[in-house]
Formats: sequence, C-alpha cells, structure tokens
Amino acid sequence: RCLSDWSSDVCSSDLIDGANDNDAYYGETVVNDAGISGTPASTLPLDAIQEFNTQEEPQADFGGKPGVVVNIGIKSGTDDIHGTAYYFHRNSAFDARNFYNPTPQPISALLLHQFGASIGGPIIKNKWFYFANYEGVRSKVGNPFDVDSPVTTTLVGRIDPSFGVDNTLYSTVDAEAAAGCDSNPALCNALSLALVKKVFPVNPGLTVPGSCTADSCDPALISFDFNNKNRADNLVFKSDYHPSEHNAFSGRFIYANTTEIEEDASPVASQWLSAASPITQVFGVDWVWTLNSRWINNARFGYNRFYEKIAPVDANVNPATYGLNTGITDPRLFGFPRINPGSSEFNYLGGNSNWPLWTTPSHAENYSDTVAFTSGKHAIRFGGVFSNGAVNYLRATEGRGRVDFHHLPDFLAGDVRDWSLQFGDPARVVSMKSFGFFAQDDYRITRSVTLNLG
Repeated sequence: RCLSDWSSDVCSSDLIDGANDNDAYYGETVVNDAGISGTPASTLPLDAIQEFNTQEEPQADFGGKPGVVVNIGIKSGTDDIHGTAYYFHRNSAFDARNFYNPTPQPISALLLHQFGASIGGPIIKNKWFYFANYEGVRSKVGNPFDVDSPVTTTLVGRIDPSFGVDNTLYSTVDAEAAAGCDSNPALCNALSLALVKKVFPVNPGLTVPGSCTADSCDPALISFDFNNKNRADNLVFKSDYHPSEHNAFSGRFIYANTTEIEEDASPVASQWLSAASPITQVFGVDWVWTLNSRWINNARFGYNRFYEKIAPVDANVNPATYGLNTGITDPRLFGFPRINPGSSEFNYLGGNSNWPLWTTPSHAENYSDTVAFTSGKHAIRFGGVFSNGAVNYLRATEGRGRVDFHHLPDFLAGDVRDWSLQFGDPARVVSMKSFGFFAQDDYRITRSVTLNLG
C-alpha cells in the first residue's frame, strides 16, 4: 500500500527540479538516503530549497510509481548577490536524561554543530546566474543501553542463595573453577580460555541497580554508553543560463561526503559498532526550448550515484588477530565473527551480523523529453523517458561466521550448539533498464471544469 505520508519510500517519486532522485536499487530518494540506523547519508540544506510540492494523484507524466510525487525546487541566483551564513549548536546541558541513563551515571553525550553558508548572484547579468550552498554537520550522541555480557569476576557470596542462581551460567571465574580449569587449563578448551582473557569485556557483575531480585536475577546485565559519531559535508551548486527568450538551460550538482560510527545492534565493545562512509552525487541538466507561445520542449538528463559500505568497525581486522581460524580469507568478510558464549544468558560478541552491506555504487542515468502545446481548450503534453540503473551489491549476513553455545560451561568445554558459515561469493551486479511513454490532455470543458485524460 502506498501512502502520501511517505511511510513507504519505494512508492513515492522523488524529484529535484523535476529530475529523478530515486535510488535504482532501493527505490528510495538518493539525497537524504539512509546511512546506518536511518541516519541520513546526506542532507539537502534548507537554505538551498526554494520550494517543494507534492501530488497525491499524479498525472500520466509521473506514472512510474503509484504513490505521491515529491518535487523539491533548488534556489537560483539573481541579478543581485545574496548570501547567508549560519551556525546551530546543541549540547546536553538542557537535555533530559535518557531512561537508560539514570543517576549516578554520567549524563550521556549530546553535541551538535551544524553550520553552513550560501551565496548566489549573476555571472552575466540578465543571462547567467549561479547559486551555491555548503552545510556541515558534526555530531556526537550517546546511546545508553543495557546488555548481557559474561561476568568476569566471581559471584560467590554476592547473591542471596535463596534466589537459586547458578553462578557458573554467568561468571567466567566460577565456571572455570567448577570445570577445574582454573588450576588445570587443559580441562577447558584452549581457544575458549584465550577469548575470555583477550576478548571478553570487563564486567564486574551486578552493576545495574535492581537487576537481581528474588523474582528475577540477571547478574550479567551491564550498562554501556557508546557514542554515535557523525561527520557530514554537503554541497549544492546550481547554474541557470538564458541565452535568449527561446532557450533556457539549468544545471545542478549535489555532493555529500559522510562518515558514521553508530550503535545499531547490541554491541558489548566499541570495536563492534557499525561504520560507514557514504558518498552521494546527484547531477541534472535541463534545456527548455520555447518555440512560440504554443509549443515548448523540455529535455532533461540526470544521473545519481550512491556509494556506501556498512560494516563493523573492526572489519579490517583479520580474525587470526583474535586467535581465530575461521577459514575466512576474503578481506571483505574480516572482523570478529558472531559468537554467543551462552545464547540463553548473553548478547553475542562481534559486530552486527547483518553486515557487511555494500552498494558500490548504486547508480542511475535518466534521459527524458517532454513536449507541451496548447490548442484552443486543449493543453497537450507527451514525451518519454529512458533509465539505466545498476548496483554493485554485496550483502553477507553472518558472512564472518556464527557460533552459538547453550551456556557458559559449554563454551568453556568447546561444546558448540550450532554454527553457520556463508559459502560462495556474496557480491552481485544487478542492472535494470526501463523506458516509458506518456500522453495527456487537460481539456478545459468550461471555465470552472477541466478534464484530465492521460
């Protein structure tokens, strides 16, 4: 179902100055396309927008998608030089605490720097104009959240025995003691012991108030507060040229370069946050030829590029560095695998197992021409469009490998519950070519009634 509130981006037709702004693969808008966790990979600065309009029931010339048509108009230069400059700042001084960030914990980070400038004016008065806008964003936002990670100290004597908690399910120290490998390491799996020592984050246990009561006890619960850190640089340039009263040319280029490091799963260490450095490019040029008062031709060309790689922060780390021989030699799938030392008690180690995800790039080229003429009560439009879209795509869900254990003692013993490893090449090249034609007539039956046929 396609709604006008844009709840389904793939249904809407997104245009900038009438030119296509739709991603060939995802079907979403290219400018303001999603990075990690929905954070925009690019931003169209408000100071660059002259106007926008929507059509809930588009006519035949916008028949490519069934939903709403959204068209954003970019500002143009004029015969006078005009410019703006701005800076916005926000921090945690006046921000309420997050529910998961109670006292006495330090208040979670919140810092925003948003700044930019625009300028527009003439190159040749009355004929040729320019407009440019830059906007930068630097932000840091904390993410206080609770996860379960193995306790790395003993729980003996710290929990009321009447609660019935088995310490060996939560504490690596107590589980090793129960297995006897605290004094004789040969009684436990050597790799498991090495991971406990080198990889497991420090968790003193019982650190979250109220996490262990007679009704429910979760001594492994621990609070983390990793920061989302984002940098975005966005540039808009537009030029309009009017060599004569019969011809008008307009061109625009939008470029964005962004870096994002964000928490988008339940990581138990900062190296398992997700990272991306998307690059966005949108270009378009129009030629409007006004033959006379009755005939107008509008020819357009546009292209867009969206380049993005989403992967854990440690995606450049060979798993052998962690002491793991996963059998993976493809650098695209490097990083710590998904390992859960106790799937009933803990969150898993490693980065988001949905990544890596690459579109390198997703691109589209669009060619269109529209002719409009009037004759009496008829306003007739007809034309066509050709689109060439493709994406170099890689998605390797659990491509770094996945290993699950029932409980912590099973992990120490090396007794695997289940495992998975992706085989084959996760990369694909997907392409799509399409064309369309339209014709429509706005027939003015009376001064107050117009019939649209298309």
